[in-house]
Amino acid sequence: MIEGWKAGLAAGVLAACLVTARGGVLENARALLSAGKHGDVDVVLAPLLSQTPPSLDALLLSFEAAVADGRLYAAERRAMAVLDGNGKPSASFLHAADVAGKLGKDGVRRDRLVYFLQVEPGATPQVRNALAELCSEGGDAAFFIRYVKAFGPDADALDLGLLCLLRQREGGRSAEYLKLADYLLGAWEKQPNALRRVIGELAAAKRANVYGITADGLTELILAHGITDERCVLDWMWSPGGWGETHSTCEALLALQEKTIPALLPLPLFRAFMNLHGVAPGDRDAFAKRVWALRQAAMQSTNTAYACAMGDQLDAGIARYLAGAAKRSPLVRQNALAALLEWSGPNDTALL
Repeated sequence: MIEGWKAGLAAGVLAACLVTARGGVLENARALLSAGKHGDVDVVLAPLLSQTPPSLDALLLSFEAAVADGRLYAAERRAMAVLDGNGKPSASFLHAADVAGKLGKDGVRRDRLVYFLQVEPGATPQVRNALAELCSEGGDAAFFIRYVKAFGPDADALDLGLLCLLRQREGGRSAEYLKLADYLLGAWEKQPNALRRVIGELAAAKRANVYGITADGLTELILAHGITDERCVLDWMWSPGGWGETHSTCEALLALQEKTIPALLPLPLFRAFMNLHGVAPGDRDAFAKRVWALRQAAMQSTNTAYACAMGDQLDAGIARYLAGAAKRSPLVRQNALAALLEWSGPNDTALL
């Protein structure tokens, strides 16, 4: 019993000594690194580097010394050993990506940036640099989304997001392009000037004929976000490819209006979708019913021009808005408005 107790005590003392010795080796190595004696660091760390497996702290210090000394291949060996281990590297390990890049291992560089972001969840300057580097090369939309959530949707972020879109478009990464375009339209939807820049990039994507990126698909994003800034809508509408093959101008503008009701589109856009001549003849009756459903919002607007626009449209095509009106009275303005009052009641008098 006594012998076993003595053996346990001896083992504990030995372990404590080893920990102390290990700590002393690391401290000496750090001091040499701080003093600029990079070539001596590995000599001091030799006992820890020769262990199986090597000490993670020793590997990282050796890596930092090799980077500082310009010994790229030595740094690369240490980086690979760190990645083979199970520990979490420090923020300084971001340099491992630079090392791989300088050695021409571009894919390895990107992989190490991604790895670094996986083990470093914070919002540090190193994280910002890693995310910005990946985004500037057309990385996944998730990297840009993380960037904005961590550092905010400022002007620099917008520039980075547009650059990421451009690189994704050039690289044919259509799925990631659509994800990022969707995010940008939402994140900057309250900033018209920024939104116009996003729309400009989407218009360029229409012209580029990238597989998987179509005018129809991009139009669906614009409609889904309810983009109503007049300049943005006109820029999109007049750019090559327009609204695409699925939506006519009238249909697209009406869909936007339905998305944003009770808020009304800018008056020129509101008037534009009410022209039934821009709608296929077979679709005009159904289209007119959708327009007619907007009359209360038009009449409640403080701008009477919206109500007048509804009245003008009624005058131009009364039979499509009021079932049977053509049979009850001639299609002249006086009898048409009388039919409107008969059908709708006194609440619709604003159309007069």
